[in-house]
Amino acid sequence: MSKKIIAVSCVLIMLVLVITACQKKPATTEINGEQYVLVTDAEGNTMLTSDGFIRAYVLDDKGYPVTNTDGSYAEKLVTVANDVIVGDKTISTAEYALTMPKGWLPGDAGIFTKVGTDNKCTIRMGFADELKEISYAEFVQNDISQNQLFAQTYQQQNPDNEITMDVKDITIVHGNVNATSRTYMIKDPSGKVIHYAVMIFYPYNDQAYFINLACPEGAGYDEDFDFLTYIAENYVIK
Repeated sequence: MSKKIIAVSCVLIMLVLVITACQKKPATTEINGEQYVLVTDAEGNTMLTSDGFIRAYVLDDKGYPVTNTDGSYAEKLVTVANDVIVGDKTISTAEYALTMPKGWLPGDAGIFTKVGTDNKCTIRMGFADELKEISYAEFVQNDISQNQLFAQTYQQQNPDNEITMDVKDITIVHGNVNATSRTYMIKDPSGKVIHYAVMIFYPYNDQAYFINLACPEGAGYDEDFDFLTYIAENYVIK
């Protein structure tokens, strides 16, 4: 009897494995350079919120939709990137405009790249998240918490490297909008900066936007470049 039970169990396990292996990943759609599985109705039409945001499923690391505790599929909201106008010295959309600092070059999709850094040191800006279902304070705190956790994990894995993270509130000039700035830096044992980033988030029209200076590997890091002052003088919320 035990042999029969084992045999049946093996067959069931094999069936589960076969079914799992045969399960096809859902079709994805590219939006803003990323792949999403969109929520559709019975007729295959893309589902939108009343505010015009596209509904998409949250995916696991294997590309399959994540389920909530009640068995429903977890969703997130996606927005199509704003039309970006790239000039010789400016990048602008209907919502904002930024003048390029000296020694940088304009790129596509709201990106400035510092000369001589092989496209590693960049200034990026754009839409971060919608604030209909979460407050701006909660959005910022979630982002800070995620980065604090990353910093702790990195510090444990690299005990010889120093990590500093400074969070402060600023006011974006011209728009009179209270923003949150976070500076993130990693140094090697000699004190050399091997990673540097400054993130700025601000709420505008029930949405969260970001402005980001990132110099991974320390490429292009310049302690004399005051990013917050540069933003205050050159970033315009329309």
